[in-house]
Parts: sequence; C-alpha cells; structure tokens
Amino acid sequence: MHTRSYPTRPGTLAPPVPPPSALHLLHGWWVASCPECGRELGRSRDQARAEQAGERRRCPICPPERLDRYARLAFLVAWLTVNCLIEPEEAAS
Repeated sequence: MHTRSYPTRPGTLAPPVPPPSALHLLHGWWVASCPECGRELGRSRDQARAEQAGERRRCPICPPERLDRYARLAFLVAWLTVNCLIEPEEAAS
C-alpha cells in the first residue's frame, strides 16, 4: 500500500441541493411537481422518466432562497471547518 508523506488538500463540499420533486400518478401519467409550491415540472407515462424530468428542471416560481436555511448553514459551517477557518469545537457550539 502506498502512503503519502505530505498532507493533502481537503476535498470540496457540494452545496445543498433542492429537495427532490414529488411524484404523483394521475390517470396513468406520472407527474413530477415542485415539493414546495406544487407546480408541475414534468410528466411521462414512465415513472423513471418523469422523475428524471423533475430532477432536470428547477421550479421557476420558488426562488433559490427557499432552500432549507439550516442546510445552508450546515454547509457553511462544514466548509469553514474543512478549510481550517474555524476549529471543530467552535462549530459544535
């Protein structure tokens, strides 16, 4: 096994993602809709394709600020901790 004798740079964190779309079966059609406001994002006869259509599209009504506030805060704290800008003990308080 090969080990490195020098420190490596920590990986980058991914920003929080919006919640997955809600799927409904209506009269034989799978409909992907926004979980916040209910706007239709895509529809298909195939469940997997409707789910993919919902993942590809962002809701035009809901602004990005409607993402979970605590998820954004947790991302910021994790990013600051990984980049050694705050100590892990400070992040816990």
